[in-house]
Amino acid sequence: MAKVLINDQEFKTSLPYAALKAARSSVSAAFVLRNELETAYAQAVAAGQESVVELLRMQRLTHPACVLAAALDAGGRRPVADRPTLEMCFKIRDTLKLGQPIDEVSVVRVKAKPAGGHRCIHTFGPIHRTQQEIVRRVLTDEFEPRSFQYALRGVHAAVLQVQNFLKAGYVHMAQLDISDFFGHFELEKLAPELPLPWEVVEHAVVGRHIVMAGPPGSGSHSTHGVPHPTYSPLPVSIADEARLGLPQGSICSPIVTELCLSRLPWSPTPAVKLVNYVDNFLLLATDEGSLQEEIEKLKWALAQLPGGTFSFKPPLKKTGEAGMVFLGHIFQVSNGELHTLVGYSQGSKLLEMESALTNHIGFHYSVSKKIYIKEKIIRYYAYIKNFGVFYKHSDDAYTYIEIAMETISSLAKNIGISISGIKKASTQYLDSEKPEFSGSGIE
Repeated sequence: MAKVLINDQEFKTSLPYAALKAARSSVSAAFVLRNELETAYAQAVAAGQESVVELLRMQRLTHPACVLAAALDAGGRRPVADRPTLEMCFKIRDTLKLGQPIDEVSVVRVKAKPAGGHRCIHTFGPIHRTQQEIVRRVLTDEFEPRSFQYALRGVHAAVLQVQNFLKAGYVHMAQLDISDFFGHFELEKLAPELPLPWEVVEHAVVGRHIVMAGPPGSGSHSTHGVPHPTYSPLPVSIADEARLGLPQGSICSPIVTELCLSRLPWSPTPAVKLVNYVDNFLLLATDEGSLQEEIEKLKWALAQLPGGTFSFKPPLKKTGEAGMVFLGHIFQVSNGELHTLVGYSQGSKLLEMESALTNHIGFHYSVSKKIYIKEKIIRYYAYIKNFGVFYKHSDDAYTYIEIAMETISSLAKNIGISISGIKKASTQYLDSEKPEFSGSGIE
């Protein structure tokens, strides 16, 4: 199949030249029209023209141009091998009925949490992802973040803010995590809070009606880029759990959670500050009394949060001197000096990965398995690269990276591959080989 470049992303296509030329023209027109609708929407909001806002919102949800642009945007963020073809994006434009049931299968994988337990992660197909992208863009324009919200600003911004608060003397800390946050959203409580038709919330936002299955089995194959998977069965208990609340893995779930959290009836005080990242909350106070008072107020506020029924796990309190783990980082103030270190579990995991890789390769090495071994090294390099980015504000990340790179260099030399080749090949794994963190104070 040929490839066409759209917004710097490659899409496969079988269209002949004339049809492809027309398709590219339609794509350009779709993005132009969507931008015009979004601009008009912002202007109507600023002018307080509620009836116009409602009309434009519905156009943004349903207009074929917005559907096509969303299909391409959502598809372009997938790995090249998993992207829909250009023809499929046009088919979605012509057939998607937002707010109606979808028979496309979502693959559910059970993933262990770093702090214990598990979560159900959805891998959605192009139809689901398109409607989620449409919803995400609409809700993003409705979102006004509070000063304490950092999920959409990123981990680095949250880490820097914690560092700044600690330097300013807010050294009494409490970690509070919402219990099963995504699973406790409820359609009946969420739908009235979102500026979307009820049926859109029901079929595009929450997970109640999603068709699900386990990962594809060995019988899966594809024809001309169209997958024909043979799915593995999904246990009833896992399927029931994966349907609760907001699906993890959905494009629009993050903006929905942030929109609801922005309505938390709590505000920082001169003595107590807050850094919130999704369901993880870190209170920082100048004294123990103020900290305890705001813990109770925050518990009450969470119980009032719209969209579902939420509660905190038992809080963990520590001083800066004792140190707190938050977002995979250890924050500690010793003798008036702030230290930010790699979290306990992440540091241990990296060393365990290094040991397992060395032992694994040493045990399996043979000429016939060189390709297999090379891939293991490349994936490990991708992980190390992401590790360095994730922990760029920690004091000791370089130590772990130096050890890892020495191992990679040694292994690469043993099987005759170059570091430059490993670096180039690792780019394909940068989206999958990433450090995970637990927001919990105890890893």
